[in-house]
Amino acid sequence: MNSSMTFWKTVFIVFFASSAFGQGIEFRDLKIKEALQAAEDEGKLVFVDAYTDWCGPCKWMAANMFPNEKIGQFYNKHFVSIQMDMEKGEGLAFAKRHGIRAYPTLLFLNGKEEELMRAQGASQEVEDYLENARKAMDPKRNMLYLQAEMPSRKEDLRFMEQYLETFAMAGTLKEEVVREFFLQFEAEEWMSDALWPLIERHVSNVESPVFRELAGRKARVLSERGEEAKSYFTRCITDHLRMKRYRARTDEEKAAFLRELDRWQQQWPEDASIAPRMLLLDARLNKDNEQWRKIATESAQKHFWNDADMLNELAWEFYESTKDKGELSAALIWAERAVELAPEHHILDTHAHLLWVNGLSKKAIEVEGRAIEKAEEEGADASAYKAFIAEIEQ
Repeated sequence: MNSSMTFWKTVFIVFFASSAFGQGIEFRDLKIKEALQAAEDEGKLVFVDAYTDWCGPCKWMAANMFPNEKIGQFYNKHFVSIQMDMEKGEGLAFAKRHGIRAYPTLLFLNGKEEELMRAQGASQEVEDYLENARKAMDPKRNMLYLQAEMPSRKEDLRFMEQYLETFAMAGTLKEEVVREFFLQFEAEEWMSDALWPLIERHVSNVESPVFRELAGRKARVLSERGEEAKSYFTRCITDHLRMKRYRARTDEEKAAFLRELDRWQQQWPEDASIAPRMLLLDARLNKDNEQWRKIATESAQKHFWNDADMLNELAWEFYESTKDKGELSAALIWAERAVELAPEHHILDTHAHLLWVNGLSKKAIEVEGRAIEKAEEEGADASAYKAFIAEIEQ
């Protein structure tokens, strides 16, 4: 081979390697045992992206976060990275071995395949991916260390805060650990600035003794923690009822859901919006569109007038499902109110669509233009908004 060809081949190899490194995480085509061996040989740890083919957030993360240069540089330096479908091949056994039931799950392993760090979900923040990796590498912050230390440090508030946060993010926080931690304090102490944020983040089961104690002291809790306590109770109750309705399959289970909804209405009259939210869900799952629209129309201003997300959701549903002029006119009012409360780009987009179907094309273009500006300021994709303006102008 002549020297000129050798030179250009070397340049190409260096350029290709640099380009690949800059493109994000370098995932290798290795089995888990091969990855563990490669990590040992290279003095690294193993990173596993545990995904499934049908998981939307998995695909989003793979397209938007793994190619990030900062993430790639850090992971390529410290980890042997592989991707594994949890429903195919060795992924089936791996998922069973690690108890993986939510996707995506990100795992950071040592050479014994022990979990050093674990995170569920597809964060949009680059720093989250970097911090999870740093924790995995830190012998005083990773999950093995926290688990070993926990039995002797249950009264150490700062340590337990770290423990609870880490295992909650991993989706492996045991309810008995949470219960034992809070029950070592007097119930009055739960309302303190030190403990209340931990209550909000880690006590959500309405059947847990901690929640039941709080509910029994409702007046005191609301007096001391105000609106944040009201929001906390509402969230826990709503999440509980939502899951109960999703799991209801038989007529008997659906009737039991409605009875429990009635019971919670009586126990928690402080938030009258819970019932219509759940009845909307019930109608949706029963595919009763007429009942859904009836509840939405009755509840939008009465119960959701200060909830931008709910008003936006109802307005968009009406835009997509009805041609009735009266209903579309009402939906426009909800959309306008949602923009007043939270002028985010997707809410502006809903408002623009409702303006359009109500015959206000010029105003619709103006509002959609604001949606485009907001989206581009935030780095979000505005192509659908631009296409909508083009559709109006045709």
